[in-house]
Amino acid sequence: MAKFKLFEGTNGTGKTTQMKKFLKANKRNLIIPANRFDTAWHGIPELTFKQTWLTDPDDYAQKRKVRKQYVEGLNTFTGTRVLYIDDPEQFKYIVSTRHGFRNGGIFIDDYKNHIKSAGILPSHVRQMLGDRRHREIDIFMASHSLQDINAEFMQFQPDIYIFYCTRPPSKSVFEKVPDPNLLQEAYEHVKRENEALPQNQRHYFIEFKATSL
Repeated sequence: MAKFKLFEGTNGTGKTTQMKKFLKANKRNLIIPANRFDTAWHGIPELTFKQTWLTDPDDYAQKRKVRKQYVEGLNTFTGTRVLYIDDPEQFKYIVSTRHGFRNGGIFIDDYKNHIKSAGILPSHVRQMLGDRRHREIDIFMASHSLQDINAEFMQFQPDIYIFYCTRPPSKSVFEKVPDPNLLQEAYEHVKRENEALPQNQRHYFIEFKATSL
């Protein structure tokens, strides 16, 4: 438990296929697809957001209502479920310490939709990564490029699955890796191996273990 794995590569390189192999690691899995047009996770039962109106705790007169979104059965379902995220508040809810998903694997496809590659990680994302052992969750996240990796991910020591990428790691990522030469070599090795293959067969990848300074 408490795995943190990143899958980085351009479209069609096999990231989703590799991610799906980890569905067997937990009895419960929550999938957050890139969008509703992503067919990779079609056919899996879907969870949906619902809403209710509660009294605003900051309203002294206790008359104002605030909308609360929630997912019924988020932490009671068994098996694998898909959940589509349509706004930032929904993502915050899913990864929050208080209400968020726990006891299983969470798969976030195209995580750049929710987590910026530059700057400080949002507090709810940092909490999810830091508390994953206590919440008993494994985290699997995919994106299209090593450039998408937020440098702060490195302090949580992710396993990085490097697929064929057309762009190299960013300078900020290199600065957080104890031996940036190893990451550069890994990127170049994967790129070289794949470019020796036909365009539709570039599925070669390696696992790179990132450790913090």
